[in-house]
Amino acid sequence: MRFAALTAFLPLIIAGFATRYHTHLSLVQTGLLASVVYVPAVAVALLCGPAVPTAVANGSCTPRPAPCSPLSAP
Repeated sequence: MRFAALTAFLPLIIAGFATRYHTHLSLVQTGLLASVVYVPAVAVALLCGPAVPTAVANGSCTPRPAPCSPLSAP
């Protein structure tokens, strides 16, 4: 399952669990539960984010060449 699909349908999944187990979650509670998915992403971005510009500035990271496109072939 792609991340975009997960984030799009996660509030519906949470609402389905709430209906199944006969509980009531407010819109704010559903949003907070759906936002838990982003916590690891924020942690990784904060920990690894500064390393990328440093690697490019030091020259230790070389960009990949662009893939060949059939439209650009002679």
